[in-house]
Amino acid sequence: MKERISHPKSQLALAPIQFLTLLLTRLLKSLSTPFKRHIKTTIEIHGTPSDIYSHISNFDHYPQWSPFIKSISGTLEKNETLNVFIQAKGEKGMTFRPKVLKVEADKEIRWLGSLGFKGVFDGEHYFILEKISDSKTKLIHGENFKGALVPLLWALIKTSTTKGFIDHNTALKSKVEASGKLTDNIRLQY
Repeated sequence: MKERISHPKSQLALAPIQFLTLLLTRLLKSLSTPFKRHIKTTIEIHGTPSDIYSHISNFDHYPQWSPFIKSISGTLEKNETLNVFIQAKGEKGMTFRPKVLKVEADKEIRWLGSLGFKGVFDGEHYFILEKISDSKTKLIHGENFKGALVPLLWALIKTSTTKGFIDHNTALKSKVEASGKLTDNIRLQY
């Protein structure tokens, strides 16, 4: 029996076909499951969960202190719709109407917003408060993104949104801790 020797050029010709097959297979697989990305920020704040919750749930005061969530209105109750305007420093702002998913006083607020139709580009935004001690709380502030446009928009939003969250957290920390000092000063005067 004669041994067949393959020519190097014929192997190169197969490489693009194998590459395209692999690429097409991965593309089809990715389309069958939603694209997902996540931003998570944390900050420790000298204040109780109740102190912090009173600020993040008081929508009327956001324009006075938040450099990222410029305005927010609506009823903070499960299944209600909010009106939110966000704008990272130096970026164009965006208004959206998320649905409230969870409200647990002094512990968590969570809402889901969509760009256009649900499944195209969805963001589940959350604030979680974890008690560290009687006078210190960890704020976990983040967003879970999923949908068909996430890979296309991720590069555009990742840095500015993360920076916006950090700026928001820092401003909230300053606001809460300044409020605590004011309360302490009032107590000392009596």
